[in-house]
Amino acid sequence: MVQKVDLALVDISGDVGEVHTLLGQMASDNQAQSTAISEISIAIGTMDQSTQQNAAMVEETSAAARNLSGEVAALSEQASRFNVGNSGAARASKTQARFDGPVKPLPAAAVPALKRSAGHDDWASF
Repeated sequence: MVQKVDLALVDISGDVGEVHTLLGQMASDNQAQSTAISEISIAIGTMDQSTQQNAAMVEETSAAARNLSGEVAALSEQASRFNVGNSGAARASKTQARFDGPVKPLPAAAVPALKRSAGHDDWASF
């Protein structure tokens, strides 16, 4: 009977050692899982930040497009006032001289190069 008890205690001791080993593996796996979850959380935070930045850029682009659309409409309305006859050319040059916008006028030396002689265009037939 003592031998049976001794054998049972040896088995119990072996089983406790095995449980201890399994608990150690579980703790190690939990630590790896925790690290992986932290990395995923950081990645999701970075993606969220990028998404918010993209949304802000889309909003800014949309506002700029609306602004440009208004400017195009105003410019189109102003361009419709031009007369393309001889008196219109004089009026256009006066307008260009008064222009205060961010676009700079062409240098005087460049203007003659852009003008074509009457009847001498460089178009070829199709």
